[in-house]
Amino acid sequence: MEHEDANTFRQTVSEGDIDWLFCVEINSSESFRKWIVSLVFPEIVDFTHIQSWRSVSNSVGESDLIWLIEHPSKGRFMLLIENKINATAQPEQYKRYVQRANGYVSEGLAKEYSIALLSPESYRSTDSSSYPIYISYEKIVKWLQSKQDERSIYLSSIYQAAINKRISSVTINEEILRFREDVWHLAKSEFPLLNIPDPKADSNDYWISMRYTDYTLIYKTYRKGWKFTSSVVDLELSGRGGDIELLEREYAKDLKGTGISVVKTGKSACFRLEVPMIGPPEYEEAKVRNALTAAMVLKTFWETTLA
Repeated sequence: MEHEDANTFRQTVSEGDIDWLFCVEINSSESFRKWIVSLVFPEIVDFTHIQSWRSVSNSVGESDLIWLIEHPSKGRFMLLIENKINATAQPEQYKRYVQRANGYVSEGLAKEYSIALLSPESYRSTDSSSYPIYISYEKIVKWLQSKQDERSIYLSSIYQAAINKRISSVTINEEILRFREDVWHLAKSEFPLLNIPDPKADSNDYWISMRYTDYTLIYKTYRKGWKFTSSVVDLELSGRGGDIELLEREYAKDLKGTGISVVKTGKSACFRLEVPMIGPPEYEEAKVRNALTAAMVLKTFWETTLA
């Protein structure tokens, strides 16, 4: 029975929360491990659990979850998991999972692998059908509720909250949408090589991401409270936050005199250009053009240095 305060104290559930819940359950519940193995490696009955890890990055990007098990005679099997609630797929995301998995096999970390998409049943993306294994939140809810113990019932409620988040309607901010549309029209006309994605009606974010195979260009506006304080354009390298000094040394000659700095943002490394501060949803064409020019400078810098 739902507690009477459930509607008063509503919790926010993110993909990161589900990542951790799944990872903890794999690392601490034998019955959950056996059930997941029956879904992803149905030919395996006996196995030894090694470990599951969350948010694992290498040069080919980041895996939300990785799990290693060992079969008595066939060796190690690896499962890589991409977890989604509402986020759109990054370009060639499944392809990069395959690249990472093949890399791990070539390093001798596993003999075989599989790749799974973990999401609510209603989730769809451009590559969701590419994943050979699909694990739905709804299926996990049903399994947890079948345990009928207090802990499992509580865990199932968190997955259910994530399902509800997926199916709940998004309130569209028309001002933000118009701002993004204006940026998109200017970019399409004057900077087609940036390939800025069409503005999404369900996006309420002033940040605009341009995703490529090995990096992402992001135009960002920062604010403190309700006041915008600065704007930057970053060329983001996922999972390379620990390589700041290495990148500064490696590209010192190329960076000289460009005004480009190297900064850490979360787990990523970024080549950054400061741009005139824009205060969305006000659209100032000259300043937006400056930001798009900076994005082209960063794109050219990176692709030229790699050539």
